[in-house]
Amino acid sequence: MKIAKQLVIVFSFVFFVSIALDVQAETHRKPLQGKVLSVEGDTLIVLPDPVPPPEPIKVTIIDQTKLTKNNQPSGKEELKKGSSITLNGTKLTTGEFVAKQINIVGGSHDRE
Repeated sequence: MKIAKQLVIVFSFVFFVSIALDVQAETHRKPLQGKVLSVEGDTLIVLPDPVPPPEPIKVTIIDQTKLTKNNQPSGKEELKKGSSITLNGTKLTTGEFVAKQINIVGGSHDRE
């Protein structure tokens, strides 16, 4: 009987920890919207909108990053200073994002 109680306690702990970790991971899956401040190779500096952190964030583009413009296939050459973007990716403990998908929103009215 004592072992059964201990197992219930252990399984309950594991269950609640897994729920807590899933909630934390969920916040990182929300799309991030913002404006591109600079583009250097595979690195973007983005000012989030609305601005949850008070400073710009670094976004890394990898080979697997899917790039679209207005939800149509696009390329890195479309990413320019002033572009409005929505991105999905993984937020690292350093605060940097690794982009899984970037959608450039808008058209020719975005500034260089």
